[in-house]
Amino acid sequence: MSDFHSAASNISHEIYNTSQKLAQLTRLVQQRGKSLFNDPANEISALVHGISEDIRVLNGKLESAQTYVNQKKSQLGDKSQVADHSVQVVGELKSSLISATKSFKDVVK
Repeated sequence: MSDFHSAASNISHEIYNTSQKLAQLTRLVQQRGKSLFNDPANEISALVHGISEDIRVLNGKLESAQTYVNQKKSQLGDKSQVADHSVQVVGELKSSLISATKSFKDVVK
């Protein structure tokens, strides 16, 4: 299970980094059009591409984590506290990523 916790910590850190990129993108989009000489279009484009890729990779990692948790849950049984905790961790990570994805879609509109 220590591998799972290490992977979950890594995913959490990556979601945080993606959220930081999203905050930067939000600031740039809000600044866009305020100055004729400082158009951040290239930076915005790079951030949009990077965030899209981050979300794609994170979705894959969360799918793998969910598969691992499902396997452990079937091995340990439905009443296992370890399995319950792991299910909760993956659920919270998914919720964080869903929130970031929704914010990203709102900014890109």
